[in-house]
Amino acid sequence: MIRPVTKIYKYGMLLLGITLILAACYSGRGKSIVYRALTLKAAAGLTGDFVDDYGITYTITDSVFIQAPGIKYNIIRWDTAQQFFIASKTSRKNEDSLLFSRIDYMRFTGTEPWLWGYCFTFYTAKTEAEALNHPAADRNNPKKGCNGFPFSRMKRQ
Repeated sequence: MIRPVTKIYKYGMLLLGITLILAACYSGRGKSIVYRALTLKAAAGLTGDFVDDYGITYTITDSVFIQAPGIKYNIIRWDTAQQFFIASKTSRKNEDSLLFSRIDYMRFTGTEPWLWGYCFTFYTAKTEAEALNHPAADRNNPKKGCNGFPFSRMKRQ
């Protein structure tokens, strides 16, 4: 005979779920991970085929950032409010070593055909949390705000 689920069981499972969520939001080093509104969907206008101001071509979807001639980053999450995304890539030096990158972007106005630009703000993070919590690029200075370099400007191909 199958017994009906009791209220105690339901509340117990709810409490367990909440506990697991809270535990996932806390790093093992005693530092809390900052919560941000993250999504798996790219910001409007950032997907498609592009070329940067150095002549390098790109294909960007909700889940991949491909930089020709074949460098592929798997996009883990987008933060459209703070204008960045987190991506992972296997290290060239050690194929077993997964590295995470924070890639900031900004939109341009009055610079057509250049619609937006991106910056590899941090590209050697060992964890997703390290990349996520890294300080943003300086969008107030797009010519030097990317670790001393300009944001790479992007236009549709």
